[in-house]
Amino acid sequence: MLASVCIFTLIISIHSSASANAAPNHLGTYQAEDAFYHNAEIRGEFFSVGSGWNGTAAIDLKNGGYIRWTVEVPAKGNYDIKIKTTGAANNMGCEVKVNNSVIKNNLPIPKTGSWWKNWTFVTMENVLLNEGNNTFQLRDVGHQQPNFDQIEVLGVLDFRVDSTKFIENLPPNTTVSTVTAFTFGNGTSLNYSFSNGEGSDDNHLFSIDESTGHITNLFPLDYESNKSSYSVRIEAKNENNSIIQKIIPFQLIDIFEDLDGDGVEDHNDADQDGDGFTNAIEIAYGSNPRDINSVANAPPSSLTLTSTTFQENMPVGTVIGNLNATDPDSDAILSIYMTTGSGSDNNALFQIDANNILKTKHIYDFESLPHLYSIRVKVEDEHGFTLEKVFPLNLLNEIEDLDGDGVEDFYDTDDDGDGFSDSVENAYGSNPVSYTHLTLPTICSV
Repeated sequence: MLASVCIFTLIISIHSSASANAAPNHLGTYQAEDAFYHNAEIRGEFFSVGSGWNGTAAIDLKNGGYIRWTVEVPAKGNYDIKIKTTGAANNMGCEVKVNNSVIKNNLPIPKTGSWWKNWTFVTMENVLLNEGNNTFQLRDVGHQQPNFDQIEVLGVLDFRVDSTKFIENLPPNTTVSTVTAFTFGNGTSLNYSFSNGEGSDDNHLFSIDESTGHITNLFPLDYESNKSSYSVRIEAKNENNSIIQKIIPFQLIDIFEDLDGDGVEDHNDADQDGDGFTNAIEIAYGSNPRDINSVANAPPSSLTLTSTTFQENMPVGTVIGNLNATDPDSDAILSIYMTTGSGSDNNALFQIDANNILKTKHIYDFESLPHLYSIRVKVEDEHGFTLEKVFPLNLLNEIEDLDGDGVEDFYDTDDDGDGFSDSVENAYGSNPVSYTHLTLPTICSV
């Protein structure tokens, strides 16, 4: 037998010819008995010679014969064509045409050592096919009559994207979507990656797992401060470097964020945490504008009274002491006043004037009134931050000894030392605290 050359041709059209040629199998594998053939002999349906083919038969090309399949792919791209063949001749080869264009002048077909047995595969890589129908034709030009069983189309066809939307402010490395590439044919493993080109503007903001197709964000994306639409360009490649690329658009979803629940979205809220301090003031102060417990203000830090004692028998309005308060905020405006609560029992007996001076409201007698009093005082800054403190007040006794006899008047039965007891003078009508204010009874004799 002479050496043979086979011509493979892919043509975009659906072929309708002899009834012996059935419609193409759209599962990715195309049997010889389903192809259109000319000057060829089918084996298996009418002859029992040989074995090992798939389907019901195989094709034996005769001199100048050809076989042509119609194959269909859903998208334009590079595919691998896997040809199942056998033959006993040396130097078998094929001219390959795709859609009437020669893509290979001589594709070697290996000798398998037997006709109709010992099948092998020859793969053409990165064959460009158009979307829709294509035809694949083999023509024997060397008269070696190779045998063909089937062809299989392998390649990445399209992507399925489980989501094209994700919410704003996701933490880094959150899976925002997963792409899955569909393959045409069996036994094809895939690797995913980003590719450059149209639609790859935002590749740098994401990463993709080469084996799973999980797409994750590299940075938090905020709807208000970042753009809302993104675009990445994905590439899937099989083990034979057949690839398909696709642009995936993503939409960032706005979440209504209202930290303080005031109905104003945080992005437009001048006081996001509702603590009474604007975001700008808190940032300048160093507090957290998104934490209600972190404010641009400190409460008063101290409250003191210069004196807590006062003398008895002093007039109303007698000064007891000065109230002083401090605040860590140098420009704080402080107000001091009495307040209710524990220790406020005697607030009504005293007063604080406009200059924060504590004064008496009554005349206090040590001998007839309590000696210990308690008031509760509050200092408040202009933002309502307060400090409260209880001050005990002590009434001091004044030693009173009108007649200088060493006995305090409160305990002296004759305060003025005139020889008449206080009780006698009170009964008589004289003044028990005035030595001169005494009228002696007149004694008359008859």
